[in-house]
Amino acid sequence: MLSVYLSMLDTPADKGFIERLYKEYEQELFSAAYQILRNNSDAEDAVHEAFLNAVKNIHKLRTFSCHELRLYMIVIVRNAAKRIYNKRRKFNECDIDEFYDIESESNVEEQVLDSISVSEIKAAMRELSDYEYELLYLHIVREYKPRDIAELMGISGDNARQQLHRARIKLIKILRERGIGNGK
Repeated sequence: MLSVYLSMLDTPADKGFIERLYKEYEQELFSAAYQILRNNSDAEDAVHEAFLNAVKNIHKLRTFSCHELRLYMIVIVRNAAKRIYNKRRKFNECDIDEFYDIESESNVEEQVLDSISVSEIKAAMRELSDYEYELLYLHIVREYKPRDIAELMGISGDNARQQLHRARIKLIKILRERGIGNGK
């Protein structure tokens, strides 16, 4: 498949970049997709989608650090896998994202997060699921707007806003359980 991606590029520098990216992350991306899909063929399709996205957004990828590049690729492959999973289960009324449903609260989240140090937030974020961590990382650290996150993850803007809200609520719950941000 590498030859397909390389044929889509014009410059030797771009081809070298994608070739290094493929050799470094292809197996890890396959594993991430397989964890969701439990099917080799579907996992390969998800990896293929991720690399097509990488070729399409190569100018953006070149600006990322190694850690950000890895995170970006994992987010892309997981979302591709979830799209494939949801298509495969289209007659099932339960969407995979509904498992993250958490009761929402009012604007307490902004008040709590504003009163906490960055190191406390980072430590609490490590307890979130990978998906929730990725959402908050893209929004807080990379300063992506919900519509940009939606495009990156292949979901609607409303879905991105809702999932960000749920991830923030879960983060606040973790912080409160630690006695942080609730007046203690």
